[in-house]
Amino acid sequence: MARYIESHWAWIEQIAYHAQVTGSMGTELASRIALAKVHGGRLLELANREAQQIFGGAGYQRGGVGMRVEQISRDLRVNIVGGGSEEIISDLAVRQEIGAAVSRGAKL
Repeated sequence: MARYIESHWAWIEQIAYHAQVTGSMGTELASRIALAKVHGGRLLELANREAQQIFGGAGYQRGGVGMRVEQISRDLRVNIVGGGSEEIISDLAVRQEIGAAVSRGAKL
């Protein structure tokens, strides 16, 4: 799990560094931000599933030691879909990357 979290954190830091160096949040970052959102949502789902596995039945109870895990599992889909579904955001990101590549002269 730490490997996934560290890689996602590195990705977010890369996006923030790029935005700071260029001084803008232009269209070249939009696709990366969109893909980072999709990846973060999938990572949250994986972490929640692993936490429920560790807590067992307590991970499904509204009280007790698994209370936070149960709360996150209930709110998970709302938080992930809140900014757009994974399919739509992934499609948007790929289209933007293709457009950027073509504008740089790539022959796709």
